Amino acid sequence: MSAPGGRRPRRMAAAVAEVGIVLAMLFLMFASAIAGFAVGRHTGGDDTKTPVSTTQTANETVTTAGSSEQTTTAAAGGGSELAEGKRIFTSAGCVACHTLKAAGATGIVGPNLDETKPSFDKAIERVTEGKPPMPSFRGKLSASEIQAVARFVSSSARGSS
Repeated sequence: MSAPGGRRPRRMAAAVAEVGIVLAMLFLMFASAIAGFAVGRHTGGDDTKTPVSTTQTANETVTTAGSSEQTTTAAAGGGSELAEGKRIFTSAGCVACHTLKAAGATGIVGPNLDETKPSFDKAIERVTEGKPPMPSFRGKLSASEIQAVARFVSSSARGSS
């Protein structure tokens, strides 16, 4: 039998199957959107900054994320700033993308800093402004933290062969 206009009536089972497939697809799309949101929030979608403060003196007290304190003896100035720069370089995730022998970093996403040997000013610019795919660390690191990282990177890279 055919319906008016020459078309055959659809069978009820086929229509139910199509509705089921559409609903399953919508459910899977919704579930993957929720999972993507959860993963993004867990892996860095939150822009909060962990407070880090440092004081550079002959007996240096470094307060790192949280409330633990370490007291170390170091010469005031350069050596302690380099140590702080190395700590920030490793904790801020730079090691995941860059190669820098002094930090034990072997990343391949960003430039090999031992080869490019950036100047202090260039390191300040890149860390502050970013350059895709590298993000800007403005607002994530303080000005003194950015300077410490730049000093560490520029002096370590220029000292590497």
